[in-house]
Amino acid sequence: MARRTLEAVAADKGEDQGRLADRLARLAQTGVLQPNLADWAKEVRLVGNVGAHFDPLEPISMEDAQDLVSFVRELLKYLYGLPADLAKRRGKGEAPPP
Repeated sequence: MARRTLEAVAADKGEDQGRLADRLARLAQTGVLQPNLADWAKEVRLVGNVGAHFDPLEPISMEDAQDLVSFVRELLKYLYGLPADLAKRRGKGEAPPP
């Protein structure tokens, strides 16, 4: 689900074509994803790929899953929550486009 959330974010930010890896790379190139966020997004994508395909030699731990959910929560806060909070504080009521 964390990986699917990345897909939804990429689509919302205008990257809805091609492989998720390519879409995330384009978001990083355009500055929508800062370098650290892009690295974490890549990690979510990679672990999500492992989770989507059964492999008894490469299990996903509960700690891995919790880390990814925590990151996705922070990513959503960075991309959507903080801009909305700032716009509200400035009296605009809506977040500016990224």
